[in-house]
Amino acid sequence: MSNTKDNKNNKDNTEYKDNTECVEIIFESDGNISYPEIQINKNITYFDILNKIGQNEETVLVFHNGRPVPSDELVRSGKVRILKTTFD
Repeated sequence: MSNTKDNKNNKDNTEYKDNTECVEIIFESDGNISYPEIQINKNITYFDILNKIGQNEETVLVFHNGRPVPSDELVRSGKVRILKTTFD
């Protein structure tokens, strides 16, 4: 993304402000897949995302573009996959 005040994602015409990241979130739990839509600001961690979708960091694995990441790492643009490892 460029450093302009507003950016357009030509794929879906979504506007992104300078302080946001373009992140696709995929949540997998018990064979079900969902795509939660949440606002992702710069300088937040994967732990913050887990809190926003109501998941405990001890019960999921988090991947960024296919690579496992610690929950305290800052979120970057790309694809975030959250895999629930325990079931209620």
